[in-house]
Amino acid sequence: MKLPLDIERELIRKLINGDKIAFSHLFSFYKSQVLYYCVHFVKDKEIAEDITQDIFLTVWEKKEDIRIEQSFSAFLYTIARNRIYDIFRSLSARSVLYEKLMEQAVDYVDDVEKSLEEKNIQELIAQALEQLSPRQREIFELSRNRGLSHKEIAEQLGLSVYTVQDHIKNALEKIRAYLIPFISSCPILVSLIILKYVKP
Repeated sequence: MKLPLDIERELIRKLINGDKIAFSHLFSFYKSQVLYYCVHFVKDKEIAEDITQDIFLTVWEKKEDIRIEQSFSAFLYTIARNRIYDIFRSLSARSVLYEKLMEQAVDYVDDVEKSLEEKNIQELIAQALEQLSPRQREIFELSRNRGLSHKEIAEQLGLSVYTVQDHIKNALEKIRAYLIPFISSCPILVSLIILKYVKP
């Protein structure tokens, strides 16, 4: 299904001029199509929904770059494709970094143990979790330890998905802030913890 060309171009003209209502109309019409496109690649609806939101945020930020005579759907899919590629590249880079750190860690165990003295990974993580509020910790552990999705956590606790996402974001920031000071004494181990346990 497509918008009549004259209506689409009028909405685009208004969007370029910063009309939020026109943007809302275009978002409502194209959201499901973009979401379907993203799900096809990432195979996860929740992640695809986040990507879709990012895509339309980019559309708003780059509205002055839109050409009225250009296909708006083509403009959308170009942004979507680039965003998905960026995510795949990021995941690939993270995987490569993790593997390299693991290889180095094998030869670094003795030095790490001396640097940490008697603090092992689990103790360090437990201390980091103590920095969280009770609600943040509950949500973080449901996400990391039980592997629940943001939607499942929201339904279980009677919260909105956005509230769950906000709690996890804040929890990650607190945990990272707690772990950073340890990097100077044991950089490889702390980097492994951050990559494995407190990744976004």
